[in-house]
Amino acid sequence: MKLKILILSLFLISSAFAGDITDEIVKSDRNLSKVKTLIDKETKAVDQLTDEKKKTARQLRKAEIELSYQKKIAKKLERKLLQSKKEISYINFKQQKLSTREGELISSIKSANSYLAGAGETDLLEALILADEATELTAGLQIISRVNAKLFDMVEELASIRSDLDISKANYTKKKSEIEKSLNEKKAAVKQYQSKKTLVKQLYKMATEDEKIQKEYVGMLASKQRELENKIKSLEIKNIKQGELKKFDGINKRFGQHKTLLEWPLRGTVIEKFGTKKVKGFKGVVHKKGIKIQPTETQVSSIYDGVVMHTDTAWGLGWFVIVEHFGGYYSLYANLDEIIVNMNQKVHSGEILGTIDIDRDENTPYLYFEIRIHDKAVDPLKWLSS
Repeated sequence: MKLKILILSLFLISSAFAGDITDEIVKSDRNLSKVKTLIDKETKAVDQLTDEKKKTARQLRKAEIELSYQKKIAKKLERKLLQSKKEISYINFKQQKLSTREGELISSIKSANSYLAGAGETDLLEALILADEATELTAGLQIISRVNAKLFDMVEELASIRSDLDISKANYTKKKSEIEKSLNEKKAAVKQYQSKKTLVKQLYKMATEDEKIQKEYVGMLASKQRELENKIKSLEIKNIKQGELKKFDGINKRFGQHKTLLEWPLRGTVIEKFGTKKVKGFKGVVHKKGIKIQPTETQVSSIYDGVVMHTDTAWGLGWFVIVEHFGGYYSLYANLDEIIVNMNQKVHSGEILGTIDIDRDENTPYLYFEIRIHDKAVDPLKWLSS
């Protein structure tokens, strides 16, 4: 950025050492052309940076979506892992209860058989064998058999449950390991996408900064362009004014201060005045931009010092002369029969511009006369001496 400003300053600083106004205009115009070229170039660079920023923004958005997706999967895996741990914990709990139950059954079997087989001072089994009745013996043995069978069935059932629990625990443990593996992989992916997002975010920030700097530089160039355009306009106005001063050298330049004091272009009678008037047979109105003077003399002279701007003939005006006066004032003398001045000729107040033939019989001779301020026609009678 600093280099660009330095380069810009180097080719613009020369304008400070310009010679006359024309040379300065040429140099300023050349510098303006260079600035415009630079603006076009740097504006394209801004467009490229803007496109790059948009592209990076899309990449950042994509990275954010991917990261969010990976995090969601990781969350699901964490929930599954937690559920697996709960299942395994529950199986461990059931296994502990089963172990307790097995211990209780073993104790019950031992207690039951000890009781039936004989315990303490009385031997129940011996009593059964020595019983008088065979039916009593048979009944006692059947009781022992049933009790043992029932207890062993319960032991087998518990063993089956333990086997199922072991299988379930093994399955859940395997599932837990698989989930942990997937979760670790997903966490690594999340970390990778996080790094990618950080990188793209940094790139986006850099692109934004570059775009901002480039726009500031283009703004500075645009400001310099406006400055040069205003300078050229000012120099052109100054040049025009100097040209005008030179053009009006040697003649009076105070036309604007002579309102109501200007000499008449010739002696005569005003037969048509300035302004709006109705025309017979015409529905609308006509605006007269000048006056018509019926002359009593033939010579038409300039009302004030000036320069002959134009001489020509035109339909409705005949031969005419336009005199430019300093300050943007103009006087028009039309319907002449003869012009005796030349283009760009300096004339003084009262100097003869041409003549009108007042001896014609076919038409009433007249001088058509206008005064204009720049391009606006004004009433000549308000400017001519009374």
